[in-house]
Amino acid sequence: MQRGRSNQVISKTNKMKNQPLKDIEKALMYEISFSLGILPIENVHADMSRALKDLSPEEARAFKRKFRKVWKKTFKQMVAQHQKLYGKKHAAAFVKRMNDVVGLGKKNPTKNEKIARKNFVSREIFSVISPAVTAFEKIKRNEGKEGPKEE
Repeated sequence: MQRGRSNQVISKTNKMKNQPLKDIEKALMYEISFSLGILPIENVHADMSRALKDLSPEEARAFKRKFRKVWKKTFKQMVAQHQKLYGKKHAAAFVKRMNDVVGLGKKNPTKNEKIARKNFVSREIFSVISPAVTAFEKIKRNEGKEGPKEE
């Protein structure tokens, strides 16, 4: 995931650099985020507590717990992928290196560790979104070439 000058999440499917999210990417990101039970991550550097203040304490707690669950699951999948590709020894070294980045096991992670966690989750969401956006854009391009189909 890349950041633009305004720290917005940048489109991964866009060929041009530093393009903000397309409408279809944003819509899919919101859909997937809410289906996972987490707040959409448009800006990994944004403080999520501002958005959570608008919710009731019970709802905010639920969103926080869901996010922790999703990021842990995402991290475990990444470790499993490293283990599958490179072996157990490399996966253990990966976990050790990433421990400093994401603050594994910390009760109160630092701001940078929280940002890294949001990056993990946003990458996972975009790994799901990217193929769908590419397929959507392909269909859109083909319709433009052929024109509307008449029956």
